[in-house]
Amino acid sequence: FLPKGDQFQTLRDLISRAYHEVQFELLQEKDYDFKAFFLNPALAKGICLDLLESGYTFKFPIIIHSKDVKSLTVNLASDGFDTSYLVASGAATMLQTCMANQWEY
Repeated sequence: FLPKGDQFQTLRDLISRAYHEVQFELLQEKDYDFKAFFLNPALAKGICLDLLESGYTFKFPIIIHSKDVKSLTVNLASDGFDTSYLVASGAATMLQTCMANQWEY
């Protein structure tokens, strides 16, 4: 988890930027056969948009959104799409792997 407080904003931004850079590098590395990749970067939206404008090329569209992951998945599934989602901060996952799906600010 990232430190809280205004004095840590620069550090949080640097960590968020590094996280999304790695994510985008992995996504452009190969064709995952995605129709689209939906990403809710929460408070890092500006960082993500800046990175996406810096020249990454993907074999599928990256769609930045601000919707709840479960409702987005249900809506896409009801439109006939095969969907899945990962909520890595679920209680079991947190206990087993210490992962989180959203940085804490």
